Amino acid sequence: MNLGRYQLMGKLASGGMAEVYLAKAAGPMGFEKKLVVKRILPHLAEDESFIEMFFAEARLVARLDHPNIVQIFDFGEADGSYFLAMEYIDGLNLRVLLKRVLAAGERLPVALCAKIVSAACEGLAYAHEFVEPDTGTPLRLVHRDISPDNILVSTHGAVKLADFGIAKAANQMHRTQTGIVKGKVAYMPPEQLQGKSLDARTDIFALGVVLYELLSGRRPFAAENETGMMLAILHEEPVPVTRYREDVPPRVQQILERTLAKERDARYANCRELQMDLERYLRTVDEPVGPVDISRWVARLSSPGAAEANKTPNAKLLLETPSAPSLAAPASTRVSSSSRERTRQGSDTGSPAKVPTLVEEPLTVGDTTRTDPAQSRPPGGSPSRWTGRVVLGVSVLALASAGYGFWRVTRSAPAPVASVAQVESASPRPENPTRPEAGANPSSTPPVPVPSPPDPDPKKKASASAEAQPPPALEPHPPAPEPPVSPAPLPASFRVESNLPGSVRVGGKPFGSTPADVKGLTPGRVSVEVFDKQQGFSKKQTFELKPGDNGVLRFTIGKGRLSFLVLPYATVVLDGKTLGDTPLPPVEVYEGRHVIKLINDKQGAPVTREFVVKPGDNPFMFNYNAPR
Repeated sequence: MNLGRYQLMGKLASGGMAEVYLAKAAGPMGFEKKLVVKRILPHLAEDESFIEMFFAEARLVARLDHPNIVQIFDFGEADGSYFLAMEYIDGLNLRVLLKRVLAAGERLPVALCAKIVSAACEGLAYAHEFVEPDTGTPLRLVHRDISPDNILVSTHGAVKLADFGIAKAANQMHRTQTGIVKGKVAYMPPEQLQGKSLDARTDIFALGVVLYELLSGRRPFAAENETGMMLAILHEEPVPVTRYREDVPPRVQQILERTLAKERDARYANCRELQMDLERYLRTVDEPVGPVDISRWVARLSSPGAAEANKTPNAKLLLETPSAPSLAAPASTRVSSSSRERTRQGSDTGSPAKVPTLVEEPLTVGDTTRTDPAQSRPPGGSPSRWTGRVVLGVSVLALASAGYGFWRVTRSAPAPVASVAQVESASPRPENPTRPEAGANPSSTPPVPVPSPPDPDPKKKASASAEAQPPPALEPHPPAPEPPVSPAPLPASFRVESNLPGSVRVGGKPFGSTPADVKGLTPGRVSVEVFDKQQGFSKKQTFELKPGDNGVLRFTIGKGRLSFLVLPYATVVLDGKTLGDTPLPPVEVYEGRHVIKLINDKQGAPVTREFVVKPGDNPFMFNYNAPR
C-alpha cells in the first residue's frame, strides 16, 4: 500500500490520533530509505481546526534538528489522508524495554537509568530553548507528553525524543482554549491537571516519573485507576523509590524528590540543571556508562525471540516437564508411536504440548512388573483359542445371571410358586445348558438352576417375604383444615425532623415539610428523603418500619467542600447555578445529592451528573477523553 511517494511496509502501532507505519521511500538508481509514516485518523482529518493546528505544529517541530530528537522529514496530504514522515529508529521505546527487563526478572542498573534520562534532558533542553531563526524570539516549546512510550533507545545507544506532535509554542497564533489537557495522566504535574499554563517544568516532572519507573518498575503515585491517580498527584506525596529498590543512592533519591515536587517553583528551573545533577552522580560511579552500554541492553532485548521468551521465562521448562505417570493405567493402553510424534509436533509449533499420562515402558510397582500382553498369554495357547475360551466363560456367566433373575422374580410373585426342584423335574434339561440352540426363542429357554445362598438370619427372610406381599389399600384422607387467617398488621407511623427545614419524601411520595408526621404506612423497608432545592441539599435514609409508632427519624444536614477536576475543561453549572469555567476554587455546599452540569461546545452535548456530597472534601472528576 502506498501513501503518496511512500510505500507502507507494515503497521507498527495505532493511537487515538494516528496510525504509525514502517515505510520506505524509493528513488532513482535503486535508492531506498527506511522511515516511519504517521497517518492521521480519518475522523480527525475531517476536523478543519485540528488539521490547521496539526500542520502549524508540524512546521514548527520540523525545524528541530538535534541528535536526541526524532527528526521530521516531510508532512502533507495524499489520497485524502494527512501524514508525517519521520526518522526511523532501530530499537525500542522505554516502555517495551522496561517490560522485557522485568519479564526476564532483571533490573536496569541505576547508572544506566540516569544516563538515559540525562540524554533525554539534552534533547528537551534544546527544544525548550529553541528560538525563531529569523527573529531570535524564544518559542518556549513544551512537549506536554513525556512518557516511556515517547523516549526511544536505538541499537547504537542513541536516546531520542518522539511525538512532539502535541507540542505547543507559547506565542502560537492559533492557541487551544485555556484548560485543555493533553497527554497521559500518570505523567502530568498538578498544574497540568488543573488546566494552568505550562512551561519547561511540566516536562521535568514527567521526566522524574520516567526515571522513577526505570529504577523501580513502578510509578511514584499509587492508584488503582485514572481518577485515583489524579487525586494522588494533586494531594499525596510520591512513594519513596527505596521502598521498591534499596540500592538507589541518596543523590538519585534527592533528584527524584526535586523533579516530582508539586509546586513547580520547587523543581529544577530547566532541563540543564537536571542534566547537570545526573551527570554529577554518574561521575561518582565506579564504571562509566555511555551509549555502548545502552546499545548492549537494547541489542540483547531486541534479539529474535527475546519478546516471546520474556513473555513466559520458563516456557521451555514447562514444555519439557512430564506429567506424573498413572500407576493404575493398564499396559494395554500405552501411547503409540504416532501419538508420541503428534506430541512432539505440538511442542515444536509453540502450542502447549499434551504430555501423555500413560507409560510407554514396562511399569514396575513394588515387585510386580507389567509387561506386554503378548508375553502374558497362557503357555501353549494361541490367541484365537484363548479368545474362544473367554467368550464361552462370558456366555455361561450371562445365562447364570439370567436364571438367577428369573428365580428371584418367580419367588417374589404373590401366587404360589414351585420350587427349583419342581421346575427342574417339570422341564426337560437341555443337553447344553450354557449354549442355546440356534434359532431358539430366548424366552422359552429354561433358566440355569442356581442354588440359593444360605441366609444366616431367618428374620430377614421373613421380612423379605412380608415386603413381597401387596400393600393394603389406603383409605382416603379427610380434607386438611384451612389455616387460620392471621390478623392484618397494624399500620406504621413515625415523625421526621431535621436541623434545616426541608421537604419530605417517603418512598418517592411527598409528605409535607419537616417536622412531618407520617402515618398509615405498611410495615417494611422504606426510604425517607429530606431536601430543599433552593438551599441545595438532599439527604436520604433507609430503615425498617415496624407496626405501630416508630418514633422520630432525625436528619442532620451538614456541609462539604466540592472541588471540580474536569479534563480538558468545561463550564460548571451546580444545581442550576453557573459557577464558571474550570479550573475553579472549591465551593462549600450542603451534603446530599446535587446536580452538576458540564458544558463544552467542542465536546458535544452538555453532560449532566448527580453527585452525592458528604462532610469533608468531595472531588468531582470528569474526563471527556475517557470511554463512556
